[in-house]
Amino acid sequence: MISITRVLIALAAIAVLSAACSSSGASAPTVVPKATPTVGSTPAPQDSPTPTAPPSAVKKVLEPAPVNSVEIEVDRGSAELVLVTGLPNACYESSDHTVTQDGKSITVSVMNLGPGDSLVACAEIYRLDERRIPLRRVIEPCAVYSVEVNGETYEVQALGPAIRCRAPEPTVVVEPPQDSDPGDGMRPVLAPIDGVDIEVAESAPPQYFLVVQSGLPNGCARFDGYTVERQGATVVVRVTNLVPEDKNVMCTMVYGTVVTRVPLGSDFEPGRHYTVQVNDVTHPLVAQSGGSSEGGPIQVTRLDEPFKIKEGDSAALVSESLEVRFDAVVSDSRCPANVTCIWAGEAKVAVSLADSSGNEIGKVELTIGADPDAAYANVGDYSIALMALDPYPGTPEAERQGDDPEYAAVLLVSGAFLANDGDPGPTAIDFRADPVPGQALTVLFTAEISGGRDSSQDLYCQGTSWEFGDGMGVASMPGCLMWTPNATFPRHHEQTYTYEKAGTYEATFAYGPLGPVTVKVEVR
Repeated sequence: MISITRVLIALAAIAVLSAACSSSGASAPTVVPKATPTVGSTPAPQDSPTPTAPPSAVKKVLEPAPVNSVEIEVDRGSAELVLVTGLPNACYESSDHTVTQDGKSITVSVMNLGPGDSLVACAEIYRLDERRIPLRRVIEPCAVYSVEVNGETYEVQALGPAIRCRAPEPTVVVEPPQDSDPGDGMRPVLAPIDGVDIEVAESAPPQYFLVVQSGLPNGCARFDGYTVERQGATVVVRVTNLVPEDKNVMCTMVYGTVVTRVPLGSDFEPGRHYTVQVNDVTHPLVAQSGGSSEGGPIQVTRLDEPFKIKEGDSAALVSESLEVRFDAVVSDSRCPANVTCIWAGEAKVAVSLADSSGNEIGKVELTIGADPDAAYANVGDYSIALMALDPYPGTPEAERQGDDPEYAAVLLVSGAFLANDGDPGPTAIDFRADPVPGQALTVLFTAEISGGRDSSQDLYCQGTSWEFGDGMGVASMPGCLMWTPNATFPRHHEQTYTYEKAGTYEATFAYGPLGPVTVKVEVR
């Protein structure tokens, strides 16, 4: 009896506690049994993935911008400091600058905005940014100023299109390459040279500048500097990059370019032929006199390289014993930049070619406008192309020059081209994705461009854009293939990408004005 009584008391206590819980207003949780997945179905994930911050949320910090060139331009009473600075990769953007001037000393701070986190994925594309900074203090034409930019000092002469100055002799060569270990696991190597050009300043005697386009073969390489050495009639220029000492370092395979303006001075005998050696590339230099001839000074260029020439001036292709003359602007009906027009208009120029003895080979009119084929033509064994005509109507430069602008054309001389045969059909992109054997989650993307004419100038020097459907992408500008009448633009493009997990994605590809096109990717 005693044990039965204790059991009844325990049961009564449990009943009282249950009543107390229910009277407190808190409902008992409802238990939902987990569903058993059927064969072939995918169970719902039990843990939510940690969200990834969008690119816009990446904090950017101020960094000093790398400086490529420094100039002072004086024109009609105003002066500008012209800086060409670098943006090391696609995550960088230009930011503020400050300028202080004390007599002939100018101090400048130029900044970029870059990712504060070194682990942020950025397309390794080195870009150049030109900054034109008005100088408020009086700038004396032809005077030499000491310009300090981000701690580096440059001796810069104030020059302008209507100013003739006696050229100062260069003192030191800026940005010497580092012949010793820079201390961060990098070593100097000769840079690949993509292009070389000679610029001549309108001074007395003329000043010569070497414009070098050098390559950054991958995302790890960075520009180092240059040296200049004179050896008789040969000017030897050495341009270097810095690359990792460890050859096993993984680097993004994106080709970048750097443009460097190298002062060569003015110590060149008029009429004498010189050779400029830039790493493994040579370029001729024919020294000019301090004054202009009846038709203007003759600059030196070469085959398949664009060059800028003023109306009435001539350019010599020494290797071809050829002279090109920009005779005149026949007409300019282009729609001004500050006006909305139904018709874009066109500009027509007259150009003539002669041999080294002055015998005319031929004369032709070239038109830049709606018809791309009218911009180039054969003249004897050569073709001549009109690539640009400045100033463009309606721009500030054109308005400053008024009704009688000082025209300058960008021309290109190549070998004679063959006429296009037949209709190539519309331009199309075949974009596909193929799994890479033996590499899980890795896909090879291939884009083939078909149709269209190789003479379409808007398909040259264009970048590619790849989006992989998982929030990641790559934008790059491969080694630029300049348009010539006989050139062919790159039609085959590849990109390999490894996904983090299996799934279905939509990838896209675009080439310059073509695309984007999309392909569905099944990653298992």
